[in-house]
Amino acid sequence: RVLKLPLGNALLVGVGGSGRKSTTTLATYVAQMELFQIEMSKGYGMNEWHEDMKRVLMKSGCTNLNMVFLFSDTQIAREEPEE
Repeated sequence: RVLKLPLGNALLVGVGGSGRKSTTTLATYVAQMELFQIEMSKGYGMNEWHEDMKRVLMKSGCTNLNMVFLFSDTQIAREEPEE
């Protein structure tokens, strides 16, 4: 139901292996939305992050496509802000 709300969002919390990603993927499919997930690699940095953000925002904003942005805590490369 959260995904169907205007500007709906959710933060899923749980231990590893509890099914957060599976639940999100299933809910995205049921709500007939598109799932966007970051593809992390060894050379992934701030430039790639900005390009991914541009891509998802353009796709959802210009085409009026309902999207789910899935971002896991394991995908955080570093926690300190860049200056």
